[in-house]
Amino acid sequence: MPENLGGQDGGSPCAVEDGGPGMKLCEVLKEYRWVRQVGGSELAAEIGFSASTLSRIEHGEMPSGASLGKVLTWLLRDDTPG
Repeated sequence: MPENLGGQDGGSPCAVEDGGPGMKLCEVLKEYRWVRQVGGSELAAEIGFSASTLSRIEHGEMPSGASLGKVLTWLLRDDTPG
């Protein structure tokens, strides 16, 4: 079973406890919203799902396969001009 998926132990899967490299998905989304000053509804619409789905992901819930696919597609998009 994966470590610290939250739930019964009260831990949040978004909390960084091991100090390891990289960011968790919930952290990436929160950081993006903070840096870009984007609201949850706006970002959720940009990704292609509901604001409640974004909120659940930001609070550490594992997204469904479809939602994860949308987030990954959004993250890997090519915004480069030209």
